[in-house]
Amino acid sequence: MQSGVRALTCDDAPICRKQAKKVLTTCGVEVVDTESGDECLRAYDEAVAAGTPFELIVMDFMLGDGCMNGAECVAALRERGCTCKIIMVTGEDIDESLAKEFQSVGCDNSMHKPLGLNIIRSMVEVNSSYVCFSPKLGAAESPAEAPEEPDDWMSNLE
Repeated sequence: MQSGVRALTCDDAPICRKQAKKVLTTCGVEVVDTESGDECLRAYDEAVAAGTPFELIVMDFMLGDGCMNGAECVAALRERGCTCKIIMVTGEDIDESLAKEFQSVGCDNSMHKPLGLNIIRSMVEVNSSYVCFSPKLGAAESPAEAPEEPDDWMSNLE
């Protein structure tokens, strides 16, 4: 991934926002993080108005703010004309039905948490149709066969 790319993340869990930011900044991405669907939509609107749109959005499916879930937020982003790549992340098992739901609202990719550096880098760099990485659906659905980082890489988060 090249530097100068701007990403918007949305997750209600502080550790997950920190993890997403660490993964993306390691790839040279400038990150704006939000914790609710409403905050995400505001940040998106402000970036567009300022002429500094995002090239990537990483969206949590199960937002705990009570207003909207990640799928609803993605649908609202697409209704606003958002054309950037959107990756839905979730701690839920991603079965075929859930993957289809994510795709139907406009997600380009989906993956099971925790975010892995090699997997997210591959998803962002892949220029193809919808890709889902989920242990339940199998590695054949992943965009690359790159091995994941050691299990303890998150312990280095500051």
